[in-house]
Amino acid sequence: MLLIEKIIGLCSARERLDIIETITVDELPPLAARAGKEAVAGWLYSRLASYPQSPIVTELRSQLKPYFLAAYSSNIFKQKVLSEVTALLAENGILLVPIKGASLMQDYYDELALRPIGDLDVWVHKDDVLRAYKLLGGRPLYHFRTGLIRRLRDKTHLPCLYYKGIPIELHYDMHFCHYPDTFDFREYLVEGKGEFRKFAPALTLHYLVMHIYKHKTRDKRPQPMRLSWFVDLEMMIMQAEDPVRLCQEAIELSVMDAACFRKMLSPVLSLLSPAVAERISTQLNIEITSFVPSMLRKNGLFVVFLRRFGGFCKSVTRAYIREVAAQKGTRGKLRTAFLAFRDFIDYYLRKRNL
Repeated sequence: MLLIEKIIGLCSARERLDIIETITVDELPPLAARAGKEAVAGWLYSRLASYPQSPIVTELRSQLKPYFLAAYSSNIFKQKVLSEVTALLAENGILLVPIKGASLMQDYYDELALRPIGDLDVWVHKDDVLRAYKLLGGRPLYHFRTGLIRRLRDKTHLPCLYYKGIPIELHYDMHFCHYPDTFDFREYLVEGKGEFRKFAPALTLHYLVMHIYKHKTRDKRPQPMRLSWFVDLEMMIMQAEDPVRLCQEAIELSVMDAACFRKMLSPVLSLLSPAVAERISTQLNIEITSFVPSMLRKNGLFVVFLRRFGGFCKSVTRAYIREVAAQKGTRGKLRTAFLAFRDFIDYYLRKRNL
């Protein structure tokens, strides 16, 4: 059994005591590292507390504890930043709604450390998103010469901005969910915890499932997916008052992609308790399929090399742009950075002492 298969079994709502017996002492460090990479180390640390204690369980929890504590300290600060951003936009009459990890962390997990989050994903109405982007210090979206808005790479959110060092993505559309043109997200807003608003559970479930589907099929090149995304779905369904009704309402939102929604929800049922999974499968006619590790697709070695090499070139180029701008007083206009390719090569050689 692969390490990821053991992690999947331990994270599911079905207590798999037989998996503990297959874990050896030598597997504990790589298992904890892989759980941290999949962003489920904190959840696994908490879940193992309900298992019968044994030397393997105790040692595994000690290996997972640093990830638990790191997620706690990180999420505390990000929670504070999210509150500040919400208050700042509210003062300017802009409604902000946390989505994805920023919302799930508060609504479905008992502790902040159980669901680590990377960047803060928030939703802002498309009429206010450019103003919100400017208020939060995002880089200009307009071309300095033509004044026209730049073509966005993603139709879902604006380019990532940083507020107090925390990456924030302002989402304004969910086109991959294929909602009708007349669909108004504000009609699905409900009261959340504290000062935050949130979307109705059915809309949240549908959005999260279709988000996973987008990563699986995007541009015919699957994107990385984390096990924590599927654990989020497990938590939402298991904590619902009526899991069958929640899934039914989410399916009704699938105007054009009901088959895709059912297909992506099928392996999630294998993570639920047998009674809940059987009810959903029987009443909604969704087949229960095994959750296989191949669903957690990772980038190949060549893609990783390209990304790292691209990041290196970008950092060197930015440093060169700053140097040229400082020398020629161009105030950072990009066109001056490419006046001479020879200058760029000279700068690179000097920087690397070659």
